[in-house]
Amino acid sequence: MNKEEFRGMIKQIEIAYDKPFSKEKLILWWNEFKNIDIYKFNKAVQEAIKTCKFIPTVADLYEKIQPKKKAWQLVEHRHYEDLDALVEAKQRREEKENEGI
Repeated sequence: MNKEEFRGMIKQIEIAYDKPFSKEKLILWWNEFKNIDIYKFNKAVQEAIKTCKFIPTVADLYEKIQPKKKAWQLVEHRHYEDLDALVEAKQRREEKENEGI
């Protein structure tokens, strides 16, 4: 995104929350978000305006840009065939152990 696009998005936040950004805050936010795609940044700003009661933070926008994954999304694909084989092997081992009883 370029500076003009960025400034337009910041202007929306300033208007929505009736609070201007200081020069220092603008510089900090620019350095944080300058490499973010304008469409992703715009979407995050729009979502923040709709959902944040208070002026969003850098972290609020990053959360909207890259939402945290749910626990079930972090689980890698499991090889259930291998798991079935392990369960069967355990059952056979237990059966052999119980034969002597």
